[in-house]
Amino acid sequence: MNKAQFQSDASIGLAVMACQALEMLFALCVRLAFKHHSAAALSEITPLEKNFSKPSMKTLLAELRRYIDVSAEFETKLNELIDRRHTLIHRWGIEHGLPNDNAGYQKITTFSNNLAKDANGLSNVLHKYIVQWMKKFQEFQEDLAENESIWLSLVPDEL
Repeated sequence: MNKAQFQSDASIGLAVMACQALEMLFALCVRLAFKHHSAAALSEITPLEKNFSKPSMKTLLAELRRYIDVSAEFETKLNELIDRRHTLIHRWGIEHGLPNDNAGYQKITTFSNNLAKDANGLSNVLHKYIVQWMKKFQEFQEDLAENESIWLSLVPDEL
């Protein structure tokens, strides 16, 4: 495996992980912070089901619209990000051919890095939002005081 191939494999992996983190954080925000935005106590919140993040991002976006007015700009950016994720995971070989030389590996590396950067950027916003939402619950105060800076540093601003 040459360096370009190794970099493309690593970049693809990072992009997939960034998209999975985004999907989980988006589901958490939709199903907790937005759905229960007015909850004053944890007892008012419906516990999440085991597969809370399983619905597609588009399904979660439709659910989000029930709780807030979603801007066209946000919806467009989210849909573009979802489409780029699908391109990387499901359509890259069909649309661009599988990489077999340094130029092909560089192309998918650049695409993957940009996807990871954008997914991490949105994840960072969602992560900060969910942490802010948690601050209103007394049960989280000790954990937040102890771990907030660690939690907020887990999601990079970009790759």
